[in-house]
Amino acid sequence: MGVVIRDDTGGQIGTGSLALQGSGHTSFVLSTQFPVTANKRGTIEFDTPPGGQISALGIRFTPAGAFTTISVLANVGVSGGSIARIASGNGWKTTFVLVNTGTGATQAHLKFFADDGNPLSLPLSFPQSGGNVTSAASLDRTLAAQATLIVESQGPDFNPVQVGSAQRTTDGIL
Repeated sequence: MGVVIRDDTGGQIGTGSLALQGSGHTSFVLSTQFPVTANKRGTIEFDTPPGGQISALGIRFTPAGAFTTISVLANVGVSGGSIARIASGNGWKTTFVLVNTGTGATQAHLKFFADDGNPLSLPLSFPQSGGNVTSAASLDRTLAAQATLIVESQGPDFNPVQVGSAQRTTDGIL
């Protein structure tokens, strides 16, 4: 199957392929299999062969020993979505990763809500652009074709944790 590798701006930085037998399995460390990905943020696209089906699971590990799954984008479209639970502060951090899978720029919108349904103003930082911090109950950004936007919310450790939900909408494919 074909592989396309993009950095977080959506620029193609590599291609490749993986050989996999029917009902087969493979596992690998991304930066070992595709060295161009070492110390980079971005996306990797696995192109399903005609008549084929694939499943994927991504796992991210940190030097401290923490790990989490990486969401797989499949059958993306123009509909919005919701994030049932977010937490920020007192040791909790929520990371939002928005990916424009379309061929043109699109607007991405995030709205944050407290458990009572009212807008929830959260501290937001943007690690791709130096981590500048702002506080807002919503976010509107333009994403270039194939680009990724990372938004983190982590309030101070000495503040009470803020919890709620988030809603994502878009004007294109996201």
